[in-house]
Order: sequence, then structure tokens, then C-alpha cells
Amino acid sequence: MDENRLRAYLNLIQLLLSCPAEEEGEQLQEHSEFVDSGLIKVMQQVPSRMAADGDRA
Repeated sequence: MDENRLRAYLNLIQLLLSCPAEEEGEQLQEHSEFVDSGLIKVMQQVPSRMAADGDRA
């Protein structure tokens, strides 16, 4: 996966986690170019990476 694309996915995930729930749909529409199977794959990997990082902290 392209590093820039991965960074965009991670930025979108962070945006979705930090925005009010009622704005999630709007944010997804605004960033629709990143709503694809790659985003889903990264979203599935984020929790396990966060847990691994927590184990190292």
C-alpha cells in the first residue's frame, strides 16, 4: 500500500474518531475518495496495532 494513501486512511480514521457522531456521515462523504476496501483493511488493523503499542508502553 502506498505510504501517502496509508497516511490518508489513518488521518481519516482519526478524524472519524474525534468528530461528533452526527458528523461521521458528512466526513465520509467529504473524503469519499478514501472510502474503499483499503480503508476497511486499515480500520481492521488499527485496534491490534494500538494494543501492541500499549503492550510496549
